[in-house]
Amino acid sequence: MAKKRSLNPLSTVKNYLVPDTGFTMGASAPTKNLSEINDRFLGSFPSMRSGKSFIGLSMAAMKSVPKFGVITAWVACPEDQCDPANDSDQDQIEKLFQAATIIDPLVRNKKGMWGALDTRTLGCFFPGKDQKVCEAIAAQMRYDLSGIGKESVLMGIADYPANGFLKGQVLDNAKKALMEARMTGPGSIISFNPVSLNISGDELYEKGEIDWAVQEFKMALIMDPVNLNVINSLGVCYGVLGLYKEALDEFKKAIKIDPAQIMAIYNAGFVCARMKDHLTALDYFRKAESIGQNVFEVSFQMGKLHLEMGNPEKGRDCFEKAAKERPEHVATSFCLGECYAATGMPDEAALCYKKAVKTNPGDARSLSALGHLYETYGKNLDIAEMFCKESVKISPENGLFRHRLGRIYFHQKRFENALAEFKKAGELGHDSIKEIEKIKGGGK
Repeated sequence: MAKKRSLNPLSTVKNYLVPDTGFTMGASAPTKNLSEINDRFLGSFPSMRSGKSFIGLSMAAMKSVPKFGVITAWVACPEDQCDPANDSDQDQIEKLFQAATIIDPLVRNKKGMWGALDTRTLGCFFPGKDQKVCEAIAAQMRYDLSGIGKESVLMGIADYPANGFLKGQVLDNAKKALMEARMTGPGSIISFNPVSLNISGDELYEKGEIDWAVQEFKMALIMDPVNLNVINSLGVCYGVLGLYKEALDEFKKAIKIDPAQIMAIYNAGFVCARMKDHLTALDYFRKAESIGQNVFEVSFQMGKLHLEMGNPEKGRDCFEKAAKERPEHVATSFCLGECYAATGMPDEAALCYKKAVKTNPGDARSLSALGHLYETYGKNLDIAEMFCKESVKISPENGLFRHRLGRIYFHQKRFENALAEFKKAGELGHDSIKEIEKIKGGGK
């Protein structure tokens, strides 16, 4: 199952990641492992090749054929039987050797060629065979391999020509199909399809390779132009890259296909908020709210918008709703405190800031806001100083935090300390000129 994506990192939507089973798609086995593979295999299969050597030999053989198919087979243990991460290289190679011994007659009978891609994966090239034929071969392989014990096999298939891909991309496509098979479960045989590309794009996204993820999602949409999950994922990538117009276009496309597509509606609102189109963003969030999913996230984002638009009363209502959904969410506690402070409710604001700090003692924003609240309402300046000093210690680059600490020093008549903080705040971009001039004028 490919994941749904929300543009906001605070999203409640879960990302379904590929389980960590020690297998990296697209990676070649280390030279040391290739040597060990060759040592184990060549006694029984003198012409066998592994790694890049096998790929180069196979692609040379496919150069003159009009069509061919590729099967990638991953030899694995069921998760409840063993942990591949604890297997030694030799154990893995031995499992691979057993599998190769079983499939060798079938591959040769189909006039194909096979080799080891890494310590867990066999690759098989079949000249003249298309996807349908390769699926039948893979099913026979799975049946034959069922007798090697507790191990199971997963397979990915791709063929040429198909969907405009080049010959050199077919093996990678088979690997992407194999990645999808891993997510589907033991014994799965998957032929390359848009979901394979979506999963590959997700993995690239998780690695921070956003530009490459964009290319995967675009190719998936060539194969399936109305795949809502892929359209949304592409929009998220554009959003992360700061291409908000392009992102919004994708989300609108998804909404047009399915007006109840909650992720696309939410993400459209998030992008509009980033573009400072607050009213349109609110419209999208209200629409998402009416669908009744992601209640916390929608409420939180609406609250932020109202706060930015100078409507703390409306923001307060939204954050109170969000706080009911996630009582321990630090950002919600802080924002709700900001709304209470802005609407003349200092005691309620202090409780929110304290709750945020209790949940996360390193929350510099809430520490600074709490100190500022104490200073503003003439409460214990020593405690206010403690809060503000801690916030500056955590985030020394924040000009506002330094400015607030300077105000406390000023009220304590520690003008030299206050001046130092105000000057530093100015260097960091906060306007503290009036306070500096006041100190230079004798503190009046």
